[in-house]
Amino acid sequence: MKGIKLQKVKVSCFITILIIGLSTVVAQNEQYDRLTSEDYQLINDFYSLVDNDQPIEVYHRTYFDKGWAKYFMDIDSVLKEGTGIGTSVNDEELKRILSNDIISDIRNEIINAIPIGINSRKLSDNIKLVKSFDSKQALKDKVVRITNPIIINNEIAVFRAIRLFEGPIFILQKKDNKWEVIYAINEWLIFE
Repeated sequence: MKGIKLQKVKVSCFITILIIGLSTVVAQNEQYDRLTSEDYQLINDFYSLVDNDQPIEVYHRTYFDKGWAKYFMDIDSVLKEGTGIGTSVNDEELKRILSNDIISDIRNEIINAIPIGINSRKLSDNIKLVKSFDSKQALKDKVVRITNPIIINNEIAVFRAIRLFEGPIFILQKKDNKWEVIYAINEWLIFE
């Protein structure tokens, strides 16, 4: 009798462990589902612009710092910080593209960002995911941390790529079904 009860307890424990294990696998897979196919298209389009013979090493989870929301308080804060370097629109065009509602949506998305795992199967061959961004080797290899792409109305997007000493913010526009950088805000990271 004790043997049968012990067997039932073992089976119950096995089933419980199996359910917990499957739940963990499902939860891990769901973390990748937060980036949309449009997000992956933006990431792939962005890094297709880079002329490099080696894949770009990108940290495997998105960056979720809230501090860069300050650049999207209003159009004047965007223009004040924008450098004009690597831009294809002038200030007046950017004012027409970035309405107050769009700037507000961008700021809200930055503030509500959470870290999300990136699915390597949805990235192009010129992007390699890595597990470290602050080890000596990662710093030497210039591993990039990226934010969740913020896409508004499938027309305008904001994307940030952070390296050791810089954290440029790119404003992109969809043209001919590809994302192109139209404006950049360069933020230099200075450590004292």
